[in-house]
Amino acid sequence: ASALIGGVIALAVLPLRTRGQRWLDRRFYGESGDPYSVLSGLGHQLSGAVAPEAVPGLRGTVMLPDCGHWTQQERPDEVNRAMLDFIRGL
Repeated sequence: ASALIGGVIALAVLPLRTRGQRWLDRRFYGESGDPYSVLSGLGHQLSGAVAPEAVPGLRGTVMLPDCGHWTQQERPDEVNRAMLDFIRGL
């Protein structure tokens, strides 16, 4: 009986919780209310922010399109190849 009452209360409160979560998301992440789009947009802005000539000793950059934050786990072959190329170039 208590589980049934708890379920009814949870269902009754769900719309309020959903509205509250949307409000918080918009407050923290802007009009989209979506953290991914905010971070993605920031990443695009920063990707061209540093000119290569501004980094002394820069030997190159490697971009792996459509790769997440766990680069070495998502694309191990490409990461290993890039690291070995870097080491060979020292």
